[in-house]
Amino acid sequence: MIFGVSYYPEITPETEWAADLDRLREAGFTVVRVGEFAWSAFEPREGEYHFEWMDRFLDAAQARGLSVVLGTPTASPPAWLIAQYPQILVQLPDGVRLGYGERRACCVNSEIYRQFSVEIAARLGDRYGRHPAVIGWQIDNELIGPERPRLFECHCADCVWRFRQWLKRKYPSPQAVNDAWGLRFWSLEFSDWGEVAPPLRYRACPGHALDYHRFYSDSLAEYLRLQYEALRARVEARQFVSHNSTAVFDRGIDHRSFARTLNAVGWDAYPGAASAGHGPNPAATALAHDWFRSMLRRPFWIWETTPAAVHDAAFFAEMRARGAHAVLFWLWRTHRANMERGSRSFCDFDGKPYAARLRQVRQLRERLAAVAPSLPSPSPRAPAALLFDPDNVRAEHRLERRPMPYLEGVIRAYLPFWRHGVATDAAHPGDDLTGYRLAIAPGLRLMDEADARALERFVRDGGVLLIFGPAAHLDRHGVYYRRWGEPLSGLLDGVVQPETLPTEGVEIVTSAGENFVCRSGDAEIIRAPNDADILARFRSGPHAGSPAAFTRVVGRGHLFYAATSACAELNRRLARPATERAGLEWVEHAFDDVGVLVEPNGRGRWIFNHGNAPARVLGVEVPPRDFAFLASSAAGE
Repeated sequence: MIFGVSYYPEITPETEWAADLDRLREAGFTVVRVGEFAWSAFEPREGEYHFEWMDRFLDAAQARGLSVVLGTPTASPPAWLIAQYPQILVQLPDGVRLGYGERRACCVNSEIYRQFSVEIAARLGDRYGRHPAVIGWQIDNELIGPERPRLFECHCADCVWRFRQWLKRKYPSPQAVNDAWGLRFWSLEFSDWGEVAPPLRYRACPGHALDYHRFYSDSLAEYLRLQYEALRARVEARQFVSHNSTAVFDRGIDHRSFARTLNAVGWDAYPGAASAGHGPNPAATALAHDWFRSMLRRPFWIWETTPAAVHDAAFFAEMRARGAHAVLFWLWRTHRANMERGSRSFCDFDGKPYAARLRQVRQLRERLAAVAPSLPSPSPRAPAALLFDPDNVRAEHRLERRPMPYLEGVIRAYLPFWRHGVATDAAHPGDDLTGYRLAIAPGLRLMDEADARALERFVRDGGVLLIFGPAAHLDRHGVYYRRWGEPLSGLLDGVVQPETLPTEGVEIVTSAGENFVCRSGDAEIIRAPNDADILARFRSGPHAGSPAAFTRVVGRGHLFYAATSACAELNRRLARPATERAGLEWVEHAFDDVGVLVEPNGRGRWIFNHGNAPARVLGVEVPPRDFAFLASSAAGE
C-alpha cells in the first residue's frame, strides 16, 4: 500500500527542501503530491512562466527515490487572472460575483477560464510529461463548484448560454421543456430558447432545478475532460491522470461521469467527509470507498486524509479492505500563514517531525502490508449492489432539509450490510445488475420506467431485491406519477403506495411480535400484494395497521419491500433474510460501531472496530479503533 504526503515547495524555503524530503523518505513515505495551488508560482504574470523551481524540486525528489503526483493548479486562480478577466468569476443567484481570496471562485463554463486552465495544464504536461519522478497527475482540486454558497452552481452569462445548448440537446423544443417540467401552472412556460435562464431561487420548479443540477454536474465533468485531454496528449502512458473528489454524496454531482474521463479515481477521505458534515460515520465512509472502487472496478486513491487520524487503525484498514491502494496525507508540514494555517500535519512550524505520529504510520503500514500485500485489478465484483442515485440528492437540494432524508435513508439501509459482512458494490438504479445476487434500493423517490424495468428484470431472473420506500413517486423531471409506485407495478402486482407521512416516534411490530420505534423520516402507507408475506406492520400513528414490510416471490427471485428506512431494527430484520435468501454469509454480532467485510474473493474476513471499547467478533477480541483480519485458511475453510 502506497503511503504519501502533500507538500508545498512554493511556500517552503528551498534551503529546507532537502531536509524535509530526507525526513519524509525516512518515515516510509514514497509519494509526494505537489502543485495543486501553485498557479501564481508557475505563472506570476500572464504568459510569464517560471518552472525552474519545480524542476529543482522534482530532481531532489527523484534523487531520493520519491515519486511525485503533480497537480494542475486551476482551483486557485492567481490575482492577475481575476483582476484582468473578472467575467470568469462565479455569479451567485442574487447577481453578486465571488472575488479575490476564494478558491474555486471561477466558473468552469467560462470560455476564458477554460482556455487559461487548458493552457497551464498543457504547459505543465509539456514540461513534466516525461520526468521520471512524475508518476501521475491530479487535475484541479475537489472540483465541486464554489465552496461556500448554499446554491453552489454558477449563474453567469456563460452558464446561461451553455445551459440553453445543453437543453437543446436533450429536448426538441421549448414546448417539450414546458411539457416535461409542467410549466403551465403559474404561467411559467417558455415560448423561445432565449427565455430560458438558470433557476435563481430555492422555490424553483423541480424539473428546472433538477436539469440545472444535471447541467452543472456535466459542466464540471467537461471542464475536467478538457484538462485531461491536454495532459494525455503530452504525457507518457505510464503517468496516470486522476482527480481528488469530495462532497461525494451530498451535492448531487455525478462523480461517475468524472471517472469516465480519468484512468484513476479517488477521493479525500477525512473522518465524516462522506456523511455531509454531520459527524464521523464509518458506514458512510465505507460506502464512499465502495462507490469509488466500483466506478472503474479498479483500486482507487485516497488523495487526502488527516494525520490526526493515524491512531485509528480501523479507519485505514477499511480503506485498504475496500480497495484503496494508496493513502496520501494532508499534509507533511504545517502552514504558518494564510488559509488552512495550523492544520494537523507530521511536522511543526519549524519542520521538526512529530515522532509519535510517524511511528504510528510505520506500524500501520507494516500491519496492512502483512495482511493485504496487494490488490487485484480489476477489483472482484461484490455479491451485492447498493443503488445510489445523484438525482435523488438533487431533488432535495432546494428543500432546505439538513441532513438530507435521502442520504439518511441510504446510510440506514447500508448500515446492516456494513455491520454484518456483506460486500457491496455501489451502482446506479439503471445499471445492468447481472452477476449480483442481492440489490439494495433505498429511497428512490425519483425513478423512471427504465430503472424500474432493470430492477424487475433482476428479480425475475433470480435476484433478491430489497427496496426501502419512499420509491417511484416521481419521474426524472420531478413530476408525480398519476399513481405513486406506478413504474414498480410489475414487482408490486399493480399495488401502489397512495401516501407518505412522517415517522418520528411511530411504532412497528414484526410478525414475530417484536416492537420497534422509528426515527425521523418518511414512510409510505402501502397495500401489500395478495400473495405477499407481511413481515411487519405499523402499530401507531396514521400508519396504524398498514404493512411496514412484506416479501413475495417474483419470477425466480424474491422482493423484500419496506415502507421506510427510518427504523434501524426493522432494517436489520429485513437485511438478514434478504442476505440469506441470496445465499450470502451474515456475520452476527451485537456491536453498533463494528463493521465486518467478507472479501468477495473468499480470502478472509475483516473486522473493523470503530468504537471506543473492545469488541469480540468471530471469536477475536478487537481493541478499540483497531482491526483484525481472519484468513479463510485460519478459519479452517
